[in-house]
Amino acid sequence: MVIRGCSDDRFHYLIAKTALADVKGVKSFMDEQWKALFPDELPRTFYMDEQKVESKEVNANIKYLFIFLALVAALLSVIGLFSMVSMNINKRLKEIGVRKILGAPLGAITMGISREFIIILAIACALGMVGGYYLAKMLMESIWTYYTPITAAIFVFATVSLILVCAITVGRIIYRAASVIPVHLLQD
Repeated sequence: MVIRGCSDDRFHYLIAKTALADVKGVKSFMDEQWKALFPDELPRTFYMDEQKVESKEVNANIKYLFIFLALVAALLSVIGLFSMVSMNINKRLKEIGVRKILGAPLGAITMGISREFIIILAIACALGMVGGYYLAKMLMESIWTYYTPITAAIFVFATVSLILVCAITVGRIIYRAASVIPVHLLQD
């Protein structure tokens, strides 16, 4: 929470600090003063702890919403990547079989198949980091006036997580396809 001084025309709140034992007395004094200054309006006094709790709840709800959306986006991305890799491998099964018969090592076959996915992943990471930075900054500015700036560590963590999930997803499918006996791949 940020508290700062302002000119009289922008004055919205009066904040009073007191000892815990004097809280009720100060509140009743402030209510009396309010009634003297503004007799037609009800006093709108509240405790700062209530505001802190409310702001913490709002921030926690926003955090949970974004975590949920991130997990759904990651799940959809993994499903799409799995489908794309599976279709690509199904189209290249005979090529994989011929390469295995000609003596290509498993690493060379794996790199040959995964090269295009590595390029797509690199482009997606670069565009995602730039787009994510600007979108996150716009969102933060639209919700809060003062906020903690976005750091590069968040984007590094997201990129490393994406690369790990993609490596596990793609690697498992490619390894399974590359380790099949070539006779089974060339039978059709």
